Amino acid sequence: MALRVPASFINVADAYASRDEPPYNVMGVCVDYLPPAQSYGTDLAMKINLWDVSCNDCTDLGNDGMLTRMFYKKKYRFPAVHEIGDIVIFRGLKTSNKKGTWMGLTSPASTWVVINGLSLLDSTDSAFTDVELRKPYEPVLDSRSGRGPRPTPSEFEYAKSLLQMRDRNTLRGPPKSTALDQATIIKANGGTPRVTQSSKFRLVKDIIDPPSHSGFQFVDLLGEVERCFYTTRPVELKISDYTEHHLLYDYGAEGQDGDEFGYLQAKKNKNGWQGPSGRRTITVHLWDSYAEHVRDLAQNEQFKLGSLVRIKNVHIAMHKGGAYLEGHLRGAGGSGSAIKFFDPTMAKDEASKSLMARIRAYRETAQSRELKSKRPAEVEPERQPPTKKSKNQKKRERKAQANRGLEATTQAKPTSNQHVRCEAINVGLTTITDIMDARQLERNTSAGNAYKMPFQNCKYRSEVQVVDFFPDKLEDFAAPYRQSDRTISDAEKVAGSGDSPESAQSEDGDEDRVAKWEWHFFLMVRDPTPSKLDNGEVPTMLLQVAGGDAEYLLNMEACDLRTNDKEFGQLKEKLFVLWGDLEEKKTEHQKSGLELEETAVTISSTPFECMIREFGIQAHSEYGSIVKDKWERTFGLFKTNIG
Repeated sequence: MALRVPASFINVADAYASRDEPPYNVMGVCVDYLPPAQSYGTDLAMKINLWDVSCNDCTDLGNDGMLTRMFYKKKYRFPAVHEIGDIVIFRGLKTSNKKGTWMGLTSPASTWVVINGLSLLDSTDSAFTDVELRKPYEPVLDSRSGRGPRPTPSEFEYAKSLLQMRDRNTLRGPPKSTALDQATIIKANGGTPRVTQSSKFRLVKDIIDPPSHSGFQFVDLLGEVERCFYTTRPVELKISDYTEHHLLYDYGAEGQDGDEFGYLQAKKNKNGWQGPSGRRTITVHLWDSYAEHVRDLAQNEQFKLGSLVRIKNVHIAMHKGGAYLEGHLRGAGGSGSAIKFFDPTMAKDEASKSLMARIRAYRETAQSRELKSKRPAEVEPERQPPTKKSKNQKKRERKAQANRGLEATTQAKPTSNQHVRCEAINVGLTTITDIMDARQLERNTSAGNAYKMPFQNCKYRSEVQVVDFFPDKLEDFAAPYRQSDRTISDAEKVAGSGDSPESAQSEDGDEDRVAKWEWHFFLMVRDPTPSKLDNGEVPTMLLQVAGGDAEYLLNMEACDLRTNDKEFGQLKEKLFVLWGDLEEKKTEHQKSGLELEETAVTISSTPFECMIREFGIQAHSEYGSIVKDKWERTFGLFKTNIG
């Protein structure tokens, strides 16, 4: 006797035939699936092959079932299928043609329920209360996960009947090898198994390269604390387990310049960096409650440089520029259990002991190299007995010594502003004069023909002094915008990629009605000890400070500065640290009708070190239209913070 499909549902064969018709409800056995992974567009993608007994009478389906695809931006929106043989219930599915293939496609309004197939087969309760329903991939509220209502007893009965029609041995994929199995195989072949702490624990060297890894990668890390930028947003924690990965940032043999904020001060040497050289240190960005947790610990001095730390469930990704690996830890709870700092003397487990052994081996090697590089001490010449000096001779020597001290004071470099810090890369300081020198844009082709580049994609570390700023009013440093004013809609993005048409319906469509605020201003800077060019001008640079780089600088979110007096006061205090009394002087000269550069103004702002990126933007005509194939050389401030 044919199975009766529950009310409000249709079978899989009828679902496949419902082409370009209204959405429907359907359930079936998962006979194949691919978990969520990054699609060619902006969304994540997942596929499930859905089967029921009706597929046997459809030549296009058969044992393979109907292909069903999903596209969402968040992983928790996807059906949490764990095994072949799980029952998947869709509400709001639609059959559409995608790239020449008819398949089931979800929409933002679709919901799902995934039943553990084996628990359903083993159920003995008439109400099926002992059946396991799969939880979402990520721990979020059901109202946000897309999970639908619990099935009724009749729906459970129908699903169980479908499972009983299939071979029980086909309801589960091949068993995965355990860590114990892997260790046994490695030992049998004469190798040494890796020391693991959990199923997610990884040494840095064993992290899979994100470019070659489909989907998300979450790992547990154990390492030594090398830096902590806890006044930044997000908190940045640099740790090392003294293993190397080719996609980590290369700190080089001399380490990295710069210093961190707060109490976690590196031991002073010529570079300020005491972590291991090379590609051994990974930056973990801490967000939400994790950032607050570590910030509180840092402010109370409950850990220090050289402490060990365990971090669970770190999302491994590539830096925005795509050049090196970094980690992210996000979430709203469990920060105390996810991040644990402890003293190296408390290293008791095997993973911690192995880390300490690597640290000792590295330091012994580094110390040996340092001793070999030192020159033998010169033999001190034999001292001559002191001779008596006349009063006039002693007077002349004291005067000469005083003059040498005065000369050294006069030639001393201006003190750098210690309240402004930057995350410096392993390069020396470059002056504004050298950066602005147009000769570095000159190139020669392989044939020897000279040409000039419009700009370079370069990053510099420089010491600068602010001499002016724009806009003239601090109230205009933040400006409102709507997302639709500057980017194409999500629907246009999807349509352009040709990948996920059903995700064109924005889940956050109402957010665009509210104007958002963003930092956007410019700093005119020069070298602290400027040198004039042949034409008598002092080289200056206009630095753009916008978006996240401005938030990083100010540690403040943008808002309407004309209606938020408290934030406006905080901004003035921050900028006073950056440029001293420059704002007051500029205001005075504006009242006199003169521009700041037209008058002999003494700049009293303290120089500071900063990071500068050079890039190009398309040139605009005087009417505001884009000039094709023409670029403007532009500079921006980044990774610099007013502490």
